[in-house]
Amino acid sequence: MGLQDTGTNLITAMMGLNFGDQLTLWDSSFSGATQGLWKHANPEALIEQVPDVALPLIKGNVSIIAMVRDPLSWLQSVRKAPYELESCVVGDDWLNRSCTHPVPCGYGNEAEAETYDNLVSLWAHWTRSYGKLEDLGVQKVITLRYEDLVLYPEQVMTEIAWSMELKMPDKISLIDSPAKLHGEALGRDDALTKISEQKYLADFAEDSTKMVCGQLEAFQEILNWYSYDNCKEVGNFPRKVSFLRKASFRRKYNFMSMKMPYLDATGCLRR
Repeated sequence: MGLQDTGTNLITAMMGLNFGDQLTLWDSSFSGATQGLWKHANPEALIEQVPDVALPLIKGNVSIIAMVRDPLSWLQSVRKAPYELESCVVGDDWLNRSCTHPVPCGYGNEAEAETYDNLVSLWAHWTRSYGKLEDLGVQKVITLRYEDLVLYPEQVMTEIAWSMELKMPDKISLIDSPAKLHGEALGRDDALTKISEQKYLADFAEDSTKMVCGQLEAFQEILNWYSYDNCKEVGNFPRKVSFLRKASFRRKYNFMSMKMPYLDATGCLRR
């Protein structure tokens, strides 16, 4: 699961490539026994509007991998490939006006559209909502950062295999070409460069960056939890380096000295 443009196609492709027939994919587009949730749905909206939609997954003991992405990077990607959010990215004021998600619970149900103050608020509500999946009765939820999947794919696949008790392949296979054929998707080399050099920041005008970071102040807890700190040099944005941030930093840059990964209270893989 994950918002549009957070790497849901990439994680699906990598899971299939490396774990193959050990897995059964559930998707809302399927019929019968493996019909699942819409991968871009908001779990909190599901709980409030159509909670019964998750019953097949609960009975099937399905695990969910939820993808999250740096908000500034996501904003530029969703502007390029908005999908259901097309009405939210048109015009010069696209960063500073309300945004309506027409199908927060996916298609084929009677759930109502939901409107947010801006795209940042929509991102925050979706990102925070993955902690609600257990309230739907889902047995196991693994939350991954898109950036970790691109930068450290072997480690991420190893941690997923450990958590889901999957047999590891002799060698982790990577996906170098775009994981989807739509949305002007990037291949692995371009994605690595975009993340490591933070090229998406150059797509914001300076005043736009300050405005977005101002909007993100209300969601600082989410930013700290996932170690998203692009706003730290912008204006007077408050900065708190928590133990969780330090643990995340060690997890990314000092894998071999850490213990086996574990799922924390929100489902994130930690060490």
